[in-house]
Amino acid sequence: MRTLTFGYSPCPNDTFAFHALAHGLVDAPFRVRPVLLDIEELNRRAHEGAFDLTKLSVGAFAAVGDRYRLLRSGAALGHGVGPLVVARTAMPLAEAVRGRMAIPGRETTAFRLLRLAAPALGDVIEMRYDRILQAVAGAQWTPA
Repeated sequence: MRTLTFGYSPCPNDTFAFHALAHGLVDAPFRVRPVLLDIEELNRRAHEGAFDLTKLSVGAFAAVGDRYRLLRSGAALGHGVGPLVVARTAMPLAEAVRGRMAIPGRETTAFRLLRLAAPALGDVIEMRYDRILQAVAGAQWTPA
């Protein structure tokens, strides 16, 4: 049986969604070898065609559509879910975007939606998604 490399992130949504496939609990004509990476790293590696299968941000798909096919399910967007803007104190989005903002990557859906909602962003730095909340809480703004 053929084994395919499968890149996805260690975030809870992905690990739950792909658990059965990654552990051989569903019938499939192949096995998968999971490669767990941050979503922006998955976006970058998709440009190289690094994996047979990959999770990536919907905004990154247009540039790699010649290598990958989009499935009809799997998105983590919808009413009441999806990207969040967090701050130490409550404030309107227009005020929050004037200051320094940490984003999970320039090709992520979160950043692309933020640009649509607030085109005039201030200082933006990329940071792994799992470090953003701690950075905002402690104002520790070291990228990556």
